[in-house]
Amino acid sequence: KKDLLVSESIALPVSMAVLVIVFGGLIAAFLPIVVGVTSIVTTLLVLVLMTRVTEVSTHALTVATAFGLGLSIDFGLLMVSRFREERDSGKEHQAAIVATVATAGRTIIFSAATVTLAMLSLLVFPTYFLRSVGIAASATVMLSALSAIIVLPAMLSLLGKRIDSLAIIRRKTPPSADSAFWRRFAAAVIRRPLFYALPVVVVLIGLGVPFLKVQFTNPDERALPTDSNARLVAESLQRDYPLDPSQAITLVTQNNADALETLAADVSQMPDVVLVNGSIGRFERGAQVGEAPPSESDGAAYVLAYLAVDSDSQAAEQ
Repeated sequence: KKDLLVSESIALPVSMAVLVIVFGGLIAAFLPIVVGVTSIVTTLLVLVLMTRVTEVSTHALTVATAFGLGLSIDFGLLMVSRFREERDSGKEHQAAIVATVATAGRTIIFSAATVTLAMLSLLVFPTYFLRSVGIAASATVMLSALSAIIVLPAMLSLLGKRIDSLAIIRRKTPPSADSAFWRRFAAAVIRRPLFYALPVVVVLIGLGVPFLKVQFTNPDERALPTDSNARLVAESLQRDYPLDPSQAITLVTQNNADALETLAADVSQMPDVVLVNGSIGRFERGAQVGEAPPSESDGAAYVLAYLAVDSDSQAAEQ
């Protein structure tokens, strides 16, 4: 939470400053920020509801704030710029809003649909944090788009001509003026879409080929720097000791020591289980080979299953 507050306290003022430079005024620059805050708040509500039905990774919060702010500013920038263009072309205020939603709004919906489909692809992965990030990102994109085409036009309607008030920078030529280069480029792409699309698709497929050999696992000491004390200790436990306590799996039952004893004996017979040991005794190959430690005999009933394989591996899960 602290890191998110720090990042947003930096991102919002910087974004506001950039938007003031682009639009030249405080009111117009403030509108995309409002859209961003609206989408972030509504996305956080969606995340709260998600926690009722599934696991939600803490990374989803970062995605919600970063995506929400970035996309909303992008969408808001497009809407406000288009609105100004429509109004400068001679349209009345309300007609300019309608034209903005019909043109820039359609572009935003298409963009949001594309990004949402891309984010939903994360749902196919077995790692829950990727799935929750995919859901959070999809919700953020859709809510950002809805905020841009619902909240922003409503604010434009309420503000009227006051959108250009509190001007700081005055320009003779707006930043959104027509560009001959981009107009020619867009026209060329429209005339021969397959000619331009095929090489892009080939490049994307080439970039994605290494992903065919992806292997998923939970983060372990290998995610740390090679000189990290925590990584060195974990590697020493795996290399220098016959039993690695970090690879042990805890077995518990609900207020039933007899059931735990039966469970411990059964687990100790499983392949790759070296030893089962805990407060109720020591078990190997289906039999109890040691008594419970005196200091733990009156405590909570539990045992640890020590494995000969990595605790995050498929064999350990089986």
